[in-house]
Amino acid sequence: VERLWKVSVIAQVAGQRSGFRLLANYSSDALTDGLFVALNPLLTSAIMGSGRHVRIDMTEVRRLSGGITRLLHQRLCAWVDVGQSRTVQLDTLVAYVFPEEASMATHRKRQSRVRKALNELAELGWSISEHAKGRFTIGRPALSR
Repeated sequence: VERLWKVSVIAQVAGQRSGFRLLANYSSDALTDGLFVALNPLLTSAIMGSGRHVRIDMTEVRRLSGGITRLLHQRLCAWVDVGQSRTVQLDTLVAYVFPEEASMATHRKRQSRVRKALNELAELGWSISEHAKGRFTIGRPALSR
């Protein structure tokens, strides 16, 4: 990680050259074996053409057991900002995880699996409330650091 900290990047966008470090920040805690690494958002901007980035809490990811929950977690991290909430239909969540068409029986099984994934996210501290049949408000926890 310390070698990555020393890496500089020169980017040219629309005739303008900019230089910055690959990592915006890193810190480690020898007592807890914790490690925090943040890529420089300017790098994202240079590559992707926008300042948008996604923060995914790797502590949460490590606590997830199901593949469906992991996929849903990644998508929701990109869609729900830290400390905020959004409303979504169950079928939309199913489409995030299972993009291909399926029979009605298979679709109901997928809905059940997504509901189980939502329960697993709730165990991590996400707020999940079904305020109408198949319509959820999903809240992402605030940062713990």
